[in-house]
Amino acid sequence: MFQQDRPFRFTSVWTVPAPPERVWEILSDADSWPSWWPGVSTARTVRTAGDQDDPTGTRVVLTVRSPLGYRLRFRIELTGAERPRRASMSVSGDLHGTGRWEARPDPARQGRTRIVLLWHVGSRRRLVRATGRLARGAHRLVMTAGERGLRRRLRTRG
Repeated sequence: MFQQDRPFRFTSVWTVPAPPERVWEILSDADSWPSWWPGVSTARTVRTAGDQDDPTGTRVVLTVRSPLGYRLRFRIELTGAERPRRASMSVSGDLHGTGRWEARPDPARQGRTRIVLLWHVGSRRRLVRATGRLARGAHRLVMTAGERGLRRRLRTRG
């Protein structure tokens, strides 16, 4: 049942030209994602945690345009964070499950950060489940666009 409920395990690895602290600053500002992340139509913080150093409990509602032509609306809630190294979240809505990301200095390239993003999600939407491998490819396209957008954002905001 677990495998059927959450059939998608996605791993993306981004390498960007900035230290983890700068990456955290941009990734933690979810409301700005639509301005630099193609595919993210809307992002709205609906609940903010009280402590900037521990944003656990922060909730963001997202709408993502799939390259397959459908939109996904879901909420992410931070369930844990260690600034600026990692964050974990729960996902609910059109997607449900868990996600996390970790950012570390890239040992092979000074001044760069390697970000590993992991998603273990499922969907109750038949269209998403029915597309299987196509959904994996669509996810890869959205995440690749996110990496490119983050690099542009880092260049334009220093």
